[in-house]
Amino acid sequence: MPRTTRLTADPNGIFCRFARFIAGVAVLAGFFSGAKAEPLHSELTQPKIEQLLAGDTGPLRGFIKNLEHSLLSGDLPSAEAVVDQDAILTRATQHCGFDGDETVRNIFCDSTRRSWAETGVTRDYCNTRFRYLRPLTLKNRAGLLFRSSNRTGGINYALFTLLEPEPGQFRVADIFIVGLNEFLSDTLRRTWINVAAGFLGDEASQLKGVNIEYVTHINEIADMSRQMNAGQFEEALKSAKALPPTLQNERSVLLIRMEAAERVSLPERNAVYADWLASYPDEMDLPLKLTHFYTSQNRFEDAERVLRSLMARLGDDALLKMEIGNLMQRQSQHDALVTKAGLSNR
Repeated sequence: MPRTTRLTADPNGIFCRFARFIAGVAVLAGFFSGAKAEPLHSELTQPKIEQLLAGDTGPLRGFIKNLEHSLLSGDLPSAEAVVDQDAILTRATQHCGFDGDETVRNIFCDSTRRSWAETGVTRDYCNTRFRYLRPLTLKNRAGLLFRSSNRTGGINYALFTLLEPEPGQFRVADIFIVGLNEFLSDTLRRTWINVAAGFLGDEASQLKGVNIEYVTHINEIADMSRQMNAGQFEEALKSAKALPPTLQNERSVLLIRMEAAERVSLPERNAVYADWLASYPDEMDLPLKLTHFYTSQNRFEDAERVLRSLMARLGDDALLKMEIGNLMQRQSQHDALVTKAGLSNR
């Protein structure tokens, strides 16, 4: 078995583990029921956030400091206490109406809450150097941009959108995972629609965004998730290859394939990245993992392009600048070795 590769810019393996969590939710939704999510509140705009951050003190400054301390110190319950799970679930399941949708929505939301009770929404940032950077707007939604990093140099970024249900009281309304280029609620929405389709049967085609093949093969996808959790990486790849070709390149399946392939062999890893880029050519859809992949392929210019595009999107960041510097140093060393090898072969 080849040595496990670790993504420098993904210290906690959040991307693929999150895909497994989503697949698990889709299966759990068939077994539980619960309460409907609360109505959605309005999120704070960037001008409002900037106004609340004016000065060195204030309730929002205190909120940020407490959240940083909770995740830095590993106090996960305190961090989870400020996450409005109902707001995330409401956004994920709204705008999808059909006969019996409330019952299906209740089942889905309850199963998701049960999963979150075990794993935590913010767990992947726990025990990292979790630091606030700036207010930012991504995909037309404003929030607080945070960076997490660890002692081995791994970095990650997330945008936390905010609610203010009472003056001076703040809640996290959603999380934009920069490495996946989407909000948690958007990822959940895809799963929710496919779960709903599973209950609708022949009427599933009426739902916009349904992947009928995903619904049909949800048990096989769940088996892949279980195989990954058990460390059966080769078996998970075999399961993925047994899926219909179009489903093998579905986003969540690709992420599971990616994690398995990185632990099996370089050819398998290269193949899944090629499939990813063919299906999702926008490099900002997976910037941190693509940076690592390009670097491992000695495609330094590609890696630098992704990092600079990411910094242009997020704003200046000392650790991103350091990553670019390290990348350029690796490129210089590589070029020197290539030149030396060429001279010695003359």
